[in-house]
Amino acid sequence: MVQVKSKLLMMLKDPVEVVHSSLTTKLGCPVDIVEVKANQSNFELEKVFSFAQQLSVQKIIKPEVPEEKPIVKIVKASSSDCYMPIKALNTFMKDWTIRARVNNKGELKTTMKGGKLLKIEIIDHFGTPIEGTFFNDAAIKFSEIVNENKVYLFSGGNVKMANKRFTTVKNDFCIIFETNAEIVEIEDDGSITKQEVSYLSIGDIETA
Repeated sequence: MVQVKSKLLMMLKDPVEVVHSSLTTKLGCPVDIVEVKANQSNFELEKVFSFAQQLSVQKIIKPEVPEEKPIVKIVKASSSDCYMPIKALNTFMKDWTIRARVNNKGELKTTMKGGKLLKIEIIDHFGTPIEGTFFNDAAIKFSEIVNENKVYLFSGGNVKMANKRFTTVKNDFCIIFETNAEIVEIEDDGSITKQEVSYLSIGDIETA
């Protein structure tokens, strides 16, 4: 027995009681220490199980976040910003595509050596003309494909210096198209206007 200030006494017995020297009843709600120790392990297991169950429930009800997929942006190019302007062509360029109207188509001719020759004048939406020339098999092939006043995509030709003595087209360059060239007709959206052809005499060409 331990005496505290000669008034409060603690007695270690079963059950634990706290008494006051002047009181005959129990103070507060004393708990049996033996029962507390016996139930402690059950309490801890119950708490662990409760926590695990809570995590399991959270995992089940946790909303699934969909995976982000890359956005594929599709761009529709206009008729004026995705093709090479004719005025930008030169003899060093190989990979190009121009969008142009056939402003004038000549007749399929036979040369003095028995070959075939076809000449066309094409013009883009900037109003720049250039002459296209086809020889032999290419002339025969594209004479059935290319038609005057139609709009085409032209690619795969060779840009050469123009011989001003044999052309009426006002451009320092011309395009030679072989059989492997690509000329595809496309829809005419009216952005390329047809221009009138100005014919010059041989004398005017030589002095031009």
